[in-house]
Amino acid sequence: MPAIRHLGIEGNDPHVIARENSTLYPLPEPDIGHRRDLVDAAKRGAFPGGAIGLAGSVVALTVAAAALTVVGGALLANISAWEI
Repeated sequence: MPAIRHLGIEGNDPHVIARENSTLYPLPEPDIGHRRDLVDAAKRGAFPGGAIGLAGSVVALTVAAAALTVVGGALLANISAWEI
Protein backbone atom coordinates (compact mmCIF):
# COMPACT_ATOMS: atom_id res chain seq x y z
CA MET A 1 0.00 0.00 0.00
CA PRO A 2 2.74 2.57 0.70
CA ALA A 3 4.07 2.16 -2.86
CA ILE A 4 0.58 2.86 -4.25
CA ARG A 5 0.14 5.92 -2.05
CA HIS A 6 3.56 7.16 -3.20
CA LEU A 7 2.16 7.27 -6.77
CA GLY A 8 -0.53 9.70 -5.62
CA ILE A 9 -3.44 7.24 -5.47
CA GLU A 10 -5.87 8.08 -2.67
CA GLY A 11 -7.00 5.66 0.02
CA ASN A 12 -10.38 4.65 -1.49
CA ASP A 13 -9.22 4.42 -5.11
CA PRO A 14 -7.26 1.14 -5.39
CA HIS A 15 -9.17 -2.03 -6.33
CA VAL A 16 -7.81 -5.54 -6.05
CA ILE A 17 -8.84 -8.98 -7.28
CA ALA A 18 -7.41 -11.72 -5.08
CA ARG A 19 -8.04 -15.21 -3.77
CA GLU A 20 -10.28 -15.65 -0.76
CA ASN A 21 -7.37 -16.65 1.47
CA SER A 22 -5.28 -13.54 0.58
CA THR A 23 -4.84 -10.92 3.26
CA LEU A 24 -6.37 -7.59 2.19
CA TYR A 25 -6.36 -5.93 5.60
CA PRO A 26 -4.96 -2.51 4.65
CA LEU A 27 -7.38 -2.07 1.73
CA PRO A 28 -10.76 -0.33 2.26
CA GLU A 29 -14.03 -2.16 1.63
CA PRO A 30 -15.56 -1.43 -1.80
CA ASP A 31 -18.75 0.62 -1.93
CA ILE A 32 -21.87 -0.39 -3.89
CA GLY A 33 -20.68 1.33 -7.06
CA HIS A 34 -17.47 -0.69 -7.14
CA ARG A 35 -18.91 -4.02 -5.99
CA ARG A 36 -21.54 -4.18 -8.70
CA ASP A 37 -19.80 -2.05 -11.32
CA LEU A 38 -22.89 0.15 -11.22
CA VAL A 39 -21.32 3.33 -12.53
CA ASP A 40 -19.74 1.73 -15.60
CA ALA A 41 -22.93 -0.17 -16.42
CA ALA A 42 -24.97 3.03 -16.17
CA LYS A 43 -22.58 4.82 -18.52
CA ARG A 44 -22.75 2.00 -21.07
CA GLY A 45 -26.53 1.74 -20.90
CA ALA A 46 -27.41 5.43 -20.97
CA PHE A 47 -26.97 6.00 -24.71
CA PRO A 48 -28.71 2.84 -26.00
CA GLY A 49 -31.51 3.26 -23.49
CA GLY A 50 -32.02 6.88 -24.47
CA ALA A 51 -31.99 6.04 -28.17
CA ILE A 52 -34.50 3.21 -27.76
CA GLY A 53 -36.72 5.41 -25.59
CA LEU A 54 -36.65 8.21 -28.15
CA ALA A 55 -37.46 5.83 -31.01
CA GLY A 56 -40.27 4.26 -28.99
CA SER A 57 -41.81 7.62 -28.18
CA VAL A 58 -41.67 8.70 -31.85
CA VAL A 59 -43.37 5.46 -32.90
CA ALA A 60 -46.00 5.82 -30.17
CA LEU A 61 -46.78 9.41 -31.16
CA THR A 62 -46.92 8.52 -34.86
CA VAL A 63 -49.22 5.55 -34.31
CA ALA A 64 -51.45 7.58 -32.01
CA ALA A 65 -51.68 10.43 -34.53
CA ALA A 66 -52.45 8.03 -37.39
CA ALA A 67 -55.10 6.25 -35.33
CA LEU A 68 -56.67 9.56 -34.37
CA THR A 69 -56.83 10.57 -38.04
CA VAL A 70 -58.48 7.31 -39.07
CA VAL A 71 -60.97 7.36 -36.18
CA GLY A 72 -61.75 11.03 -36.79
CA GLY A 73 -62.42 10.36 -40.48
CA ALA A 74 -64.66 7.43 -39.60
CA LEU A 75 -66.62 9.56 -37.14
CA LEU A 76 -67.09 12.32 -39.69
CA ALA A 77 -68.25 9.80 -42.30
CA ASN A 78 -70.66 8.28 -39.79
CA ILE A 79 -72.07 11.66 -38.74
CA SER A 80 -72.52 12.80 -42.35
CA ALA A 81 -74.25 9.49 -43.17
CA TRP A 82 -76.81 10.11 -40.43
CA GLU A 83 -77.65 13.57 -41.75
CA ILE A 84 -78.78 12.30 -45.16
